[in-house]
Amino acid sequence: MAKLETSYTSQPAGVTPRAPSGQTDEVQPSHRFMQYAVMAPRWDLINAVLGGTETMRAAGEIYLPKHAAETHDNWERRRNQGVLVNALEMTLDTLVGFPFAQPIRLEPDVPEEIRTLAEDIDLCGTHIDVFARKWFREGLAKGFAHVLVEFPRVGNRPRTLADDRAQRLRPYWLLIQPEDVIAAYAEVINGREVITHLRFYETLVERVGFGERIVRRIQVREPGRWQVWVPDENARPGDDKWVLAEEGETTLKEVPLVTFYTDRQSFMLAKPPLLDLAFMNVCHWQSYTDQRNILSVSRFPMLAVSGADSEGTGGGTDIQVGPNKVLWASDPQGRFYYVESTGAAIGEGAKDLQTLLEQMAMYGAEYLRPGVATYVATPAVNARRSMLSPLQVMTISFRDAMETALQYTARWLGLGDDAGGSVWINEDFGPQGFESADLAELANARNRGDISRQQWIKEMQRRGLLSSDYDADADIDQMRRERETLPEPRKATGQAPAGGAGNGGRPPEQPSA
Repeated sequence: MAKLETSYTSQPAGVTPRAPSGQTDEVQPSHRFMQYAVMAPRWDLINAVLGGTETMRAAGEIYLPKHAAETHDNWERRRNQGVLVNALEMTLDTLVGFPFAQPIRLEPDVPEEIRTLAEDIDLCGTHIDVFARKWFREGLAKGFAHVLVEFPRVGNRPRTLADDRAQRLRPYWLLIQPEDVIAAYAEVINGREVITHLRFYETLVERVGFGERIVRRIQVREPGRWQVWVPDENARPGDDKWVLAEEGETTLKEVPLVTFYTDRQSFMLAKPPLLDLAFMNVCHWQSYTDQRNILSVSRFPMLAVSGADSEGTGGGTDIQVGPNKVLWASDPQGRFYYVESTGAAIGEGAKDLQTLLEQMAMYGAEYLRPGVATYVATPAVNARRSMLSPLQVMTISFRDAMETALQYTARWLGLGDDAGGSVWINEDFGPQGFESADLAELANARNRGDISRQQWIKEMQRRGLLSSDYDADADIDQMRRERETLPEPRKATGQAPAGGAGNGGRPPEQPSA
């Protein structure tokens, strides 16, 4: 069994940051790869909507353009009246709830060394089930999300596995948001995609006296080595200059990055499943701000006057209206009156908002409908392809990502390349969007004897009509006891006594006169 002889090694502390050999001033480590230009606008939109009313208002004209001839003050007032109905977040949380309706389970083939890490998988006290939910949610929202299986960097000398165990050093999982990845490159080696270069931002908060400062660094990972880059303190303000602050070696022959894709289009490219819903949410935000603005205007009728001059009335803009004021016009035909909106625009705006709400409410249901899956991960699942929903396919892909992360964890622990084991995640979401006709057909099948009582109860549980902990045997015993306590029916009249089973528990009806 292969063993890791060393973990991380690093330069001694206090080494002066330097520029690496061959690094040009034109290309800095902050240079982003081409895929980022495609994905960034999608992530910006999703992050803005998920941030809620606060971030949508802060985005300004990006998602709430000014109307023609609208003044800045009027636009500002309209923006501050808007409140986001966050259908994207509600749908996202609902979909995430299906695979995590039950806790994930490490299967018996997972080594005990890894099981002990599951209670604190990220060195921040996060249980692996909670961590997995965050990872899945991030990937479902953004199209993909990453986990880097890391190992603490200690000292500046080569270390053995025995050294790491003696100091209780252990691998941990680091969740990386896709927008923090500056660049990533991969090669296909022995039929498998292997990450050969990774750069990502790391943001730290350091205490400075009684204050704080935000420190941003660039982490670089390549097979067998790592680097840390920091901003060049000698650079002019606004210049994007970085210098190498720290570097070292590892024994891993690839970068231990695991990417969970929901709908992969290419390497580091994917369409976020709920992207169109985010656009619909922006439309609702814009329509809602217009609607609130229209209501504000229409609720206050506008005073108009005809046949009056400035004398005595103070002119058109200085007319004062109140219980102790007198309005008069020199023209006998003059009059004062209020102009009010007919409300037609308000009604049409309300219809538009209602239509958008209904469309957004139904959007997430499409990911629960079976028979529309276009990608599956294993041949065993291919046979069930037409039976899977898109969310189930994503869940299967996530299970594979989890198991890959377990494999990297096993390698850090020196347990072997394929000793990570497997994981169970709930993939049975039950039929969704069922109608009363479905229930009627189930009841008829049971009455005809086409299905057993046990199967009928199982189908009712899948639809949420019976509790998941429903005990059929205990219920049969309870029904038997109930029948034993019921009084005998009245044989003379054929009526059940008051409160009896023959009349649904109601008092017997009185005969008509």
